[in-house]
Amino acid sequence: MVDAATNTTETYVWNADGTLASFPGPGYTRLLEYDEEGRLVRIRRDYGGGNVQLAYEYGYGFDGGRRWRKDYLNGVWTRYPCGVACGAGDLVEQQKPLEGGSWTVSALYLQGISLVRRNSEWHHFDPLGTAQVITNNSAGVVSNNLYDVFGVLRHQQGSAQTPWRWQWIQWGWGGLTMVRSGNRRSSG
Repeated sequence: MVDAATNTTETYVWNADGTLASFPGPGYTRLLEYDEEGRLVRIRRDYGGGNVQLAYEYGYGFDGGRRWRKDYLNGVWTRYPCGVACGAGDLVEQQKPLEGGSWTVSALYLQGISLVRRNSEWHHFDPLGTAQVITNNSAGVVSNNLYDVFGVLRHQQGSAQTPWRWQWIQWGWGGLTMVRSGNRRSSG
């Protein structure tokens, strides 16, 4: 695939079951691994020459909803402790260092139609599922960004950034469940 903006060729590889197996990163290739249910469980970075490093791991609950993420690049373990029980209120995100320590609340999410509140920011989604506009609690626009269909930032206005921009993997709510098509949140 040729990126028209950078005139570079990018190679995407899919497994026989239609899941994305690998795609390029800056200076490495991302390698994706799935469990028998087709859920993303691991992302590795292949820097070439046999240098492959584990970047992220994901765990799921009995209902298929994501319950935790280990970010080995930043040394952070993130969990979503209440899962579907949060349906009546905020989804709680907690974090702690991988080497140990206490869990602390890092974000509170509330989902609406084409809208997600993350702490005091409201992320508004376009028809492709990219959160291009971010507003504050007073409905003031704090960021208005334009992304292409691959999640690459093409125009930036404002300082707030959204984690929901990449077009191949979708993160649902009730535990941030991975789905193989659509969009909600990028990762690594």
